[in-house]
Amino acid sequence: MINQSRLIITATITLLVVLCAFPINLAFGQANVESVIHFKRGKLWESFTQGNIGHTYRSFRRVDYAMDWPGFDYERVALSVGGPIAHHAGSGFCIGALSSDSDSILGVEQWGLFPEKTISESPDAKYRVKVHEKLYPNGENYWLQTNPNEAEETVRTVWEFNRDYSFGEEVRPLFLPVEVEREARAWNGSMRDENYIIIEYTITNTAKNDTTMHSTYLLFTRPFSINHRSLEILFPAVANLGNRDNVFTYDENRRMFYGWNGDFEGRAGDDTYDYWTQGGPNQNGEWLAPGFAGLRFLYISPNDSGVANHIHDYTWSAMDPTLATTPFSGASGYDMGQYEIIRNPSTAAYRPGREEEHFGEDRMFTLVTLGPYTLEPGDSIKVVTAEAIGGLSYKKAVDPNTPGFLVGTGLDSLEDAADRAQFNYEHGYNIPDPPPAPKFQLGRSEDAIGNVMSWSDSVEQVTDSDYQGAEAQDLAGYKIYRSNYLPIGPWNLIASIPKGSSTHYDAATRSYSYTDTSVAAGEGYYYAMTSYDSGHDQWPPDPSIGSVKPLESSLHANRIRDPFYAGTPGAETLNNVTVVPNPFVIESGFTMPRDSDVIQFIDIPGNCTIRIYSLQGNLVKTIHHNDGTGSAKWDQISNYGQFAESGVYIFHVIDNNTNAATKGKFAIVK
Repeated sequence: MINQSRLIITATITLLVVLCAFPINLAFGQANVESVIHFKRGKLWESFTQGNIGHTYRSFRRVDYAMDWPGFDYERVALSVGGPIAHHAGSGFCIGALSSDSDSILGVEQWGLFPEKTISESPDAKYRVKVHEKLYPNGENYWLQTNPNEAEETVRTVWEFNRDYSFGEEVRPLFLPVEVEREARAWNGSMRDENYIIIEYTITNTAKNDTTMHSTYLLFTRPFSINHRSLEILFPAVANLGNRDNVFTYDENRRMFYGWNGDFEGRAGDDTYDYWTQGGPNQNGEWLAPGFAGLRFLYISPNDSGVANHIHDYTWSAMDPTLATTPFSGASGYDMGQYEIIRNPSTAAYRPGREEEHFGEDRMFTLVTLGPYTLEPGDSIKVVTAEAIGGLSYKKAVDPNTPGFLVGTGLDSLEDAADRAQFNYEHGYNIPDPPPAPKFQLGRSEDAIGNVMSWSDSVEQVTDSDYQGAEAQDLAGYKIYRSNYLPIGPWNLIASIPKGSSTHYDAATRSYSYTDTSVAAGEGYYYAMTSYDSGHDQWPPDPSIGSVKPLESSLHANRIRDPFYAGTPGAETLNNVTVVPNPFVIESGFTMPRDSDVIQFIDIPGNCTIRIYSLQGNLVKTIHHNDGTGSAKWDQISNYGQFAESGVYIFHVIDNNTNAATKGKFAIVK
C-alpha cells in the first residue's frame, strides 16, 4: 500500500544534455494549452505535446522534432540534406489498473501512443489538460540567471480525469481517477549537459471516494528510430517504415535502454550502409547516423513490495514494417488484453523478445513496465527518466578520414550524458555550470573583406551562485567557432580570446571585437560564441566530488541560425561590380547546401537596382537591393517563378543615390 505522503517514481530523464532538478513548488503562470512546445536551443531538440513526447505516434513517420541531435531548423536549408536527424517517433507511457475487486479492469489508457484520443484542453475531453506551458517562455532563465536551481528550459504539463465527462451509452465506463503532472527540464546552455533532458512524472489518485487503483502498472513505450536521415537519403522507399536497422540493448547497472544504427538487412554488404559518399562539405562523404540514443530511469518509486528503482519487465516488440501496427494490435479481450500487455510486455504482438541485441528489417518498440502499485485516494507515484544522446561529433562525421569503427565509439558519450543526468537529479537539479555566453553582433570590415564580431563585457559581471566572492565571477575567456556548411557544423574553432585581451578589448567602451579575415566575398558562414572558465578546486554544493574541470557553454545555444555573407559595406562606386561564381556551374558553386543555386553580385552600392536580361533583351529578374551591404543574392528564379536556363545573361546595376550605372555579363552552365 502506498503512503499518503506521495511516493516518488522518478523515471523520465531525457539523456540528451541537460540534467538539473528544481524545487517542486514553482510559481507557474496561467495555464497555456498550446498544443506543441519545443526545446530548440542546445544540441538536443525535442517536442512536447499534451500527453506525449516528440509527437503522437504516426507509424514511425516523423511529424515534429523528436530527439533531434544535433538539432537544426532543417526547413531553413533550401537544398535537401536528408532532412532532420530524429531519434524516436513519439514516446510516453501507457497505464492500466484493476478495480477494487482486483479482478476486473478499472481503466486502461494508451497515452504513450495516442494521447490525443483522450487528452485535450476541451471541456468534453476524458482527461482534461489543466496546464501545458513553458516556464520562462522568453528565455528568462538562460544561463540560469533568474533561478539557478531550475533548468534553463522547463515544460510543465498537467492533465486529470474530467469528472464531467460523458460516457454516453457505455454499460461499464472505464476510467482512471488520476492526475498526471509531467515536468521536462533541459540545461541546454552547457556543452557538458546539453545532450540529455530530464522528464519527471507524478501520477496521483484523485478519487473523491474510496476508489483504489489496484495492480497499477506503467508501460513506457519508446519507438527509437536512430536512422531517419540515413534512410531518407539512401533508402527513401522505406524511410517512413521505421527503425529497420537499429540495434538495441539494456544496461542494467544504469537502468538504461538504448540503441544505435546497425546494418539494414534489405541491402547486401557490410555494416557501412549509412555512409553517404556524396554527403558533407564538398561532397567528400558523411556518416549519416552516428548517434547513440538512450532512455535511462533515474528514479522509480518503491513498488508494492517496497522495492525502489525496480524494472518490473521489459522487452522489444518487433513488428512487420509494412503494416500500421503497434504492440497492442490484436490484443485479446481488448481492455483486459491491453492491460495484460502493460503488465507483461512479453505478451505484446509481433515477436517480443529480450535478447541482448535486436536488429533487422522489423520495426522495433522498446517496452518497459514499472509496478505494481496500489494507489488509494491521495496516493502518488513518481517516475523520473532521462532521454540522452551521444555519438560521433558532426565534424568527425563529415571527415573523409574518419574510419567506420569510430562511429561505434559514441557509446562513451551516451554513457557520460546519462551519468550527468543521474548526477543532476541526485543533486536536486543543481550542477556545475559554465559562465554565460554574450550576445554578439556581426558586421563587415570597412577596410577589407572580413566579418567583424563584437560584444560587450556584461557577462563578466555575472556571478556563479555556487561560489562566493571573486571566485563567483569565473569567466576566463571566449571562443569563436565558424561553419561554412550547415548550422550544425562542422564547427571549427577560429579564435580563443582571454578575458580583457589587450588585442580585442576596448576598456573605454567595455566591448570586444574580432575580425575574421579568412573569408571569401559572397560566401556564407555560421558563427557561434562560447564562454569558458578555468575550473575550480572544489564544488561547494558537494565538496566530495573533488575539483571541477574547466567548463564551456554550448555553442549551439549561442549561434546564428542563418548564414552571414562575407563582403564589404555598400560600395561608393560601380567600378568593381563582380558576379560570383562566373560562370555558374550546377552543383559547383558555393559550399553551403542552401546556396547550391545562388549567384551573387558583390561590390555593389548599398542602395541599388539590379536587372538581369537574356541575350535577346528579355527582362529575367529585377532585384531591389537596399540593405546597405555590398552584396546581393539571386537564386536563379525569374520574376515569373521560372528557373533560369543555361546561357549567357546581361546584368545592369543602377546606383539609386547617384543614378550612375554599369553593366556586364555572366554565364550559367547546367
